[in-house]
Amino acid sequence: MKQNNQFSLHDHYENGYKSFSNVEQSENGYWFVVANKLKPNTTPAKEWQRGWNDAYFGKPMAYDLKEEKRNGFRGRS
Repeated sequence: MKQNNQFSLHDHYENGYKSFSNVEQSENGYWFVVANKLKPNTTPAKEWQRGWNDAYFGKPMAYDLKEEKRNGFRGRS
């Protein structure tokens, strides 16, 4: 059975990467870092977190690297 997902894993990764530098303002005026709003322990949530972690550690976006494009997602070494 094929799932009808609105976003690809690449989109979730990009959203996580871009969310690292975004902040939101709450209704009572406080600023906070954007959090992962996806359902926990799912593949899209893990891809979002992987993108956020890469941005945190200062890595370039994985999908911009030719190595990642050639080999796909991270493989086991």
